[in-house]
Amino acid sequence: MKKLLVILITILLGVTGCEERKQIDGNELIVVDVTARYPKKEVALQDILDVEYIPLETNDEFIHQGYLRAIGKNTIVVRNWSRDGDLFIYDRNGKALKKINRRGGSNEEYTSATEIILNEENNELLVCDALENKIMVYDLEGNFKRRFSLDPEIDYHGIFSFDRDHLIINEITFDYEYGAKDTPSFLILSKQDGSLTRTINIPFHEKKSFLIIVPEVGVSFPRTYNPVFSYRNGFILTKQSSDTIYMYSTDHQMTPWVVRTPSIQSMEQEIFLFPTFLTDEYYFLTKVEKVWDFNLRKGFPNTHVMYDRQKNALNECVIYNDDFKDKKPLDITCRFMNEEIAFWQILQIDELMEAYEEGKLKGRLKELVSTLDEDSNPVLLLAKYRK
Repeated sequence: MKKLLVILITILLGVTGCEERKQIDGNELIVVDVTARYPKKEVALQDILDVEYIPLETNDEFIHQGYLRAIGKNTIVVRNWSRDGDLFIYDRNGKALKKINRRGGSNEEYTSATEIILNEENNELLVCDALENKIMVYDLEGNFKRRFSLDPEIDYHGIFSFDRDHLIINEITFDYEYGAKDTPSFLILSKQDGSLTRTINIPFHEKKSFLIIVPEVGVSFPRTYNPVFSYRNGFILTKQSSDTIYMYSTDHQMTPWVVRTPSIQSMEQEIFLFPTFLTDEYYFLTKVEKVWDFNLRKGFPNTHVMYDRQKNALNECVIYNDDFKDKKPLDITCRFMNEEIAFWQILQIDELMEAYEEGKLKGRLKELVSTLDEDSNPVLLLAKYRK
């Protein structure tokens, strides 16, 4: 049961316009009322971020579902949603470079490629195998370099690169009655051997779970959020049991950034607040209500919230891709990010071809799709910070 929940979480993982803003030691502190209804606003993605489309090359070996797992300055790593062990390595222009599969039971292989960390500085791929509590390290040709074990008494929801030599990991614990719950800890581990170098504690009173478990009926949870993501020269750290979201710098300074109200500790019907992505002008967060109907198999309604830094105002927002004529809302579910990329999205080829044939595309995306066919791999959308 414990291993199943680990894998489930790893896979999957809505008044007024003005809001109170406080100062703590000279830093901006934003207060968000998760029960408030803020004015609605539509935002074109191209108005806030630079958009790049990368068609992922298709050939006899490179046919996949485009599940992006890592991206660096020169390298893109994708795999399938299924756990077949295939890892597809591309350059940043989408040219196919190398297909790797080290799935197996030997000391140099993984049973599942749950998370993948790209360490371009050392020409390494760190493959997290959650089933075996280990990290396998390969070069970008797929050659085995080393392995190290993770503490089997600790469960992880999210493993990310902290700097060249370290990982940062969100620690959780499991309760077999209530499901996965928070611990106060983020752990910083060595990329070389997995040794613990620092523990970051986020204070809160009672552990809150984002899982809904009904015995003999099922388990459900919201779309995966990122408890850690990089922003410029630091990181945003989120624990769903805490009322405060923190900024954490690479020199290990932690600063309160967003405070939610009412307290998650006081809510009978819980509403979680997760950061989604940040720009210099706007901060985007998502409210998620802990509600699920097992009969209809739907729930966890979410509302995106945008904080305007210049106007000190909050709005509920819908973000759309302006290269689609019908202004279809964009999925901005939080994904891993880095100092270059705010978020990414995979555009499936069947949906792109249908939109093209119906005349719904324009601009660069229309031109790109005109060169593809129904057998092409997905197109990667990168939403990048403006320099």
